[in-house]
This record gives sequence, structure tokens and C-alpha cells, in this order.
Amino acid sequence: MWSAFTPPRHAVNVARHHLFLLRRSYLGKATFRLVSWKTGISKSSVDNSECDFVMLPNFNWSTVSSRKQDILSASLAILREEGLAGLTQPRVAARAGVRQGHMTYYFPTRIDLLTEVARAAVEAQSNAAKSLLQGISSTREGVDQIASVIVRHENTRLLAALNQAADQEPRVRKLFGELQETFVSEIRASLERLHIEPSAARIDLVHALYVGLSIIDLATGRPNGQNRAKAVLKLAFEMLEGQK
Repeated sequence: MWSAFTPPRHAVNVARHHLFLLRRSYLGKATFRLVSWKTGISKSSVDNSECDFVMLPNFNWSTVSSRKQDILSASLAILREEGLAGLTQPRVAARAGVRQGHMTYYFPTRIDLLTEVARAAVEAQSNAAKSLLQGISSTREGVDQIASVIVRHENTRLLAALNQAADQEPRVRKLFGELQETFVSEIRASLERLHIEPSAARIDLVHALYVGLSIIDLATGRPNGQNRAKAVLKLAFEMLEGQK
């Protein structure tokens, strides 16, 4: 902190350097106020006799939260459009409107960013799975709704990126495990509503078909992907219903 009286020239230079560092650490978003360390009174300016006043930063911490959310949103958008390979610091910074040099203020390492993005992605995927599967009350609805999601390539890219990241980073692997637990729980509940015994094998079958058909459709871009997915799912549900 710096006092408000007139200091020697060398002290001014040191103070300017410290002020520069402080402003840089606050990413240029700070303004400053003069506060008396004796009384706590703030002033916009002081005279040379009021040497008990020091400079303190005014900083809106909601800006940090907002900018961090911008980075996470930009990262999720990149994963949906380009997959994990597109998640680079320059692309995220440009998409979020943040200086590349400021990225490390919010996320010191790529793993830190990847973990937080994975956390947000898992939450989004979990909510989507619940919304999708909780609305199924018949096998026809199950076939139609699951098939409609299978051909959403941005969703599949995000799922594939999470899978790839989980293979590389233990923290992401734990989050990915939580997502799989959500899928399993919701598939079990859906099978119960359809009066199909929710054995581990039946749950794994539905889960595997969803993931596998999604990856195939993304990789091949084959025509009539949704109708082909419906045909496979219809056959699978008929087989499951026949084993009641």
C-alpha cells in the first residue's frame, strides 16, 4: 500500500511499479480509492498533510465470476463444434473475448480448465439425460426420443471429448464416472416404467446402443441416420419386451 503524502522520487518510481503490478494482477479492471487506515473514511483526493491515507483497489469480483463463466461457455461450445482437439488456449481466449495472457489467471493450467469444463459438461449431459429419459412412457417414445438425440452431432462430440479427457486425466475420469452413473440410473428407471426387468445386462445394452449408434453416426454421417437408429432401437426394445 502507498501513503498519500509526497514521497522522494525513488519512492514514487517504486510505487508506480507496484501499482502497475497490482493493476496487471487485477486484469486492468481495478479502480482505486483513498482510505484512512485510522478512521476508515474514504476520499477521492487528499492533501499532503493527510499521510494516513492509503490506496486500496476497488474491484468488482462479479466480473471475475462472469469472465470465468464466459471461458467455460466458450470451451463447451468449442468441444461441441470441434471436439477435444479444438480446446486450445488461443481458441478459447478468442471465443470468450479474453486476452490469452489472462487465461492463466482464471485457470492456471490446461488441466484446471479441462476439469472445470468437464464438470460443466457432465452437469449439462446429466440434465439432458434426465430430461430425455424421464419423458419416456412407452417403447415407441423411447425409440423416437433416443434416436433424435443420436443424430445430434454436437452432443456426441461433447460426449466423445469427455471420454477422451477421462482417459488422460484422473480428475476428469471421476467426473465421467458420475455421468455414467446418471445414465445407468435413468435407463433403469425408464425400463421399470416400461415394465421391463432392469437387469445390468439390459441397462448396458440400451446404454451401449445409444453410445455406439451416436459415435457411428458422427463418424460416418450416413444418410437416414435417425431412421436407421430407430430401426435398431425398435428391434432392441422388442427383444427386451419379449423377455419380460
